[in-house]
Formats: sequence, C-alpha cells, structure tokens
Amino acid sequence: MRNFDGQILKTSALLLILWVTPKGMSGAQANQGSGGTLRVVCSLEQPVVEPHGQVTAGVLVDAPKGSAVRYLWKATTGGFVAKPGSPAALSKEGDEATVQWDPNGAAPGAYTLSVQVTDAQGASGSCAVAVQVSEEQEHRDASGGGELGSEAARALLVKGRTERKGYGLYSYILARRPLNAGSNDRLKEVLKAYLKLEDVNLEKAFKLSELNITYVPVTRSSQNPLAVEWVLANYDYAAASFLLSSLPKQEAQGDGPFIVSSIQPLRGPETHADFYIMQDLSTVPVSIIPLWMNQFRSQTTQQRVWEKKTIGNMALELRTAIAIAAEGLPMVQKALGALIVTAKQ
Repeated sequence: MRNFDGQILKTSALLLILWVTPKGMSGAQANQGSGGTLRVVCSLEQPVVEPHGQVTAGVLVDAPKGSAVRYLWKATTGGFVAKPGSPAALSKEGDEATVQWDPNGAAPGAYTLSVQVTDAQGASGSCAVAVQVSEEQEHRDASGGGELGSEAARALLVKGRTERKGYGLYSYILARRPLNAGSNDRLKEVLKAYLKLEDVNLEKAFKLSELNITYVPVTRSSQNPLAVEWVLANYDYAAASFLLSSLPKQEAQGDGPFIVSSIQPLRGPETHADFYIMQDLSTVPVSIIPLWMNQFRSQTTQQRVWEKKTIGNMALELRTAIAIAAEGLPMVQKALGALIVTAKQ
C-alpha cells in the first residue's frame, strides 16, 4: 500500500528515486510488520536549487494502509522549513513525508537529503536524494536540437542533425508510426510530461559523461515556447523507426510509444545497441504516464556512472518505484518485467 502522509503522489511535482532500501522487493514484503524492511522511494522536486532557494523532497512508503509511519529527515547542510509557530525558521530535522529543504546560503556543490522511515511494528527503510546547489538556476529552451541539452534535458533531434557527443546516456522518446486514438493519447501524454520537465543545466557541475540527454525526433526546428501539438504535428516517425531498428526485433515490437536509453547514440540496424533500457509504454494507463516520466527523469538525474551494471540497476530501481507507486493497478505491476527490458548480455 502507498503511505505518503495521507496524500496521493503529486505526479506533476515530485521526482522519484535515488536509493531504494538495499534488500530485495520480496524480502521487504515478507518482513513488513515484523521489524523488517520497508520499501521506500525518495523524491525530489528538482535536482538543482539556488543557495537561497527551497526544494521539496518527499518519501513514498510501501506500508499497510492506515499504519502509523514516522519520518526522520536529515541533511548534510542547510535545514528544513519549520512548521508555523516554531521558534526558528529552519529545523535540522524533518518529520513529515514531504519536507521543504533550504540550503540556507550553502556554497555551490552537491548535498544529500536522507530519511529514515519506521512503522508501528518496527519495520524500517531509508533512502536519500542528492541536490545540487548552484550559483544561479539556468533555464534553457529545447529548440536547438543536438546543440542543446543537459542532464535529463529536453532536446529536439531535428532531421539532418546528430546527437551531441560525449554524454553518458542517450535517451529517446520513440513511436514507429502515427498511432491510433488510444496510443496517440499515450504519446501525447508522454510528450506533455516531457515538456513540463524543467530543463536544468548541470553541465557546469558535471562532466558530459555523467549526464543523460533525452531526445525527441522532429522534422524541423521550432520556436519557443514548445507546445505538445507542435511536437506531434512535426514528429519524425521515420527517424524514430530507424532508431528503433538499433534494438533486437523481438524487443522492439509494436508501434510504441517507447523510451529507449543507450550508452551510445542509436545508429540504426547496422549497429545494434549493446547496453540499453527499453520502456514500452504502449499498454501503460494514460493516468500513470506523468508519474512514470518523473520516475524516469529522477533515475537519470541521480545516476553518475553509465555502464552495463548501472544500466541494470536503473531498470531494477525503476521497476521498484513503479511497483510501489502503481499500487491498485495490478496490470501495471504484473507487467513491469515486460514493460522495462534491458539488453540480454
């Protein structure tokens, strides 16, 4: 069951995942209620905050419905916005499922927010998120295709252009051909969620090799602001089909939409991707897609090393997060093994 301090997760606001409690999913479920392990997922509103700004963090807990859950948040610097009536504006600890963290003028750099969660039976779990404090927040457009992009950035892959070199992970939102009404709604929802994600420039803080960039293939450049209707009208289905041919045919079946992430740029049928994750959203309920996109972005926002092992870990953690968040939707939970696949090496 979900326990988020009595609230349903606000999919448009919170970005999920850094560390899930180390024990496996089955072990966590078996030990609940007996002093064992709770499955928990940390969340972050955005990966970057200014020194005097604030950012929302939260934790999603797989605890029995109605159970009392205690939260203990800590941070390596700054403080948590105190409750109204408190003598100080900031507190060193937070005790809610959702908290506001303030760097309190901290120097630019990476800081950690961690939470310990305990239920009435003594079962517990912990997770953490990393926040980058920047000198100033930069907001960039997505119209420059391969010339733009940052970690989990929005970038258009304009026809005739190639991806920018040097990124650690290349992700693509792909559909093989114009979709029927139901599937087109899914693609539209994926693109809507994609366009809502704040484009944060982390290239000043990290090497390109540590970052992910997410592309959407289009037939021509756009003027800002981007609208989902424009992206749909100018979506390059031929390019998307070509990019999908980089994957084994048995795994890239159907028309999508898909999210494909690869350590190397996709280059078509002559060069198959070695290490990749393919997320098949063709049967995912439209209502879940914003949450799914936020989880995907959070995974790619927190990861720093991209290789075979970390690609596999990313897939596992993404499945775990969705399994918790999609409580009440067994058709999603049961199909996660097929909906999120990795290269069989």
